Amino acid sequence: VSVVVIFNVLMSVVTRTMAQFERHATRAEMEVSVAMSVFAGQFVNTALVALLVYARIDAVYNSVAAGLDDPSLLATIPLFGGLFADISKRWYSVVGASILTTVLINLLLPAVPFFFALVQRCLLPCLSRTIRTQALLNEVFLGPEFILSARYGSFIAILFVCF
Repeated sequence: VSVVVIFNVLMSVVTRTMAQFERHATRAEMEVSVAMSVFAGQFVNTALVALLVYARIDAVYNSVAAGLDDPSLLATIPLFGGLFADISKRWYSVVGASILTTVLINLLLPAVPFFFALVQRCLLPCLSRTIRTQALLNEVFLGPEFILSARYGSFIAILFVCF
């Protein structure tokens, strides 16, 4: 679960950085590109990878095994050789719980910087006495940047995973 969340956060940052190199004509085009890329990446990473790893589809697994020269390589490729041939109570307790935990962390993680900004606002009267320049005081009052495109893509991915 933590690997998926870390990868989702890194992918969001890298996607935003790479979108600047795509040479979009407008900022709106760049934001749409970031939102759609974050959505696609997080949807695949959060839902589809877990489903493919835990699913047991014997026909696909056996055909892949037959096509490999070395059968020991099959252990390194975990796709379609999972524990569950169908959705059952055990599937929900293992795969469903993993996906749900990942979705909840992805849902709450973007709020962390704003929580710290709120705490900083509460401490601001004490902090403002020690700040000597107006520029530094303005920086304290601004808070973190709100990146809508990455959040939008992340929330759309959460909606697609849940429904």
